[in-house]
Amino acid sequence: MGAAGSKVDKAILDLPDDERYYGLENFGNTCYANSVLQTLYFCRPFRERVLAYAQQRPSPVGKETLLDCLADLFVEISTQPKKAGSISPRKLISKVKAENPLFSGYMHQDAHEFLIYLLNSVSETLSRQGSRKGGERGSAAAAPGFTRLPAVLPEPGKGPRVSSREEAMLDLSLEIEPNCSVTSCLKNFSSIEMLDGQDKFSCDKCNSLQEAQKSMRIRHLPEVLCLHLKRFKYLEHLGRMHKLSHRVVFPFELKLINTSEDCPDADTPFDLFAVVVHMGAQPHHGHYVALVKSHGQWICCDDDQMIVITEAQAGSGVDHSYILMFQKRHDNGAGW
Repeated sequence: MGAAGSKVDKAILDLPDDERYYGLENFGNTCYANSVLQTLYFCRPFRERVLAYAQQRPSPVGKETLLDCLADLFVEISTQPKKAGSISPRKLISKVKAENPLFSGYMHQDAHEFLIYLLNSVSETLSRQGSRKGGERGSAAAAPGFTRLPAVLPEPGKGPRVSSREEAMLDLSLEIEPNCSVTSCLKNFSSIEMLDGQDKFSCDKCNSLQEAQKSMRIRHLPEVLCLHLKRFKYLEHLGRMHKLSHRVVFPFELKLINTSEDCPDADTPFDLFAVVVHMGAQPHHGHYVALVKSHGQWICCDDDQMIVITEAQAGSGVDHSYILMFQKRHDNGAGW
């Protein structure tokens, strides 16, 4: 792969010299991948972990992994002599198509499905290598994610007892409604659900089915919080997938309202740094772009074009925003 020529937004040249802004070539239907790759490249904790892997990766044993291809792409972008331009991610896209039949054709694909597939692949590779070395686990080191706490609470009068289990997640998938907000979606995600009828809770202590209440809370805040807005739904009366073009207002600063009581840093705010936008009326048609924040400036990544935009423009995609990424704010002010 090599740098290709493209029209560069002159405003990008005014940004600090320690960053690189490179668009990605589209191979006919790969905007879904390009948009996700841009959000991950501008996700600093993720990028730094991948670049560290590139420097420390073991000698090749067996076939090249998807993480190897991703690391090569990130290294190529970060070491370009020019500040801006475009690059072909052909090797990575070819690897994805070869490994996963879902992405092997020429149809419009789902950016969220690609994101989860890529993060799982990266995490599994690092986890295997970490296990061989007796070191860190990959899922904690490489991928945006958090731990959620499903708390099962039997009803009063039936021997109230709290049962819980933790499950590591890469993102939160949120149901959306017309004219809603991310805050209301998060509130609904953690609303109390009754378990009754055929859904009764199986109590190990009394060895019987009990009516119960269930809710999900976040016990540990992630470094990067990824929110997936569930815009694509299968509608039985239509017999096909349909896009929900609901207005979903999202903030540039977010405090999670659905943390558990023992979450140690529940009041820590998150700052928005990336948005994947799907433009189009149907799930299998349209176009994906990524909006990313770098050095306080918002940039629209539209395949091989990188265009500086205002914060107001970044926040205007409330009808078509699909994936939102936030980074936890630190006391030293590190962030975007």
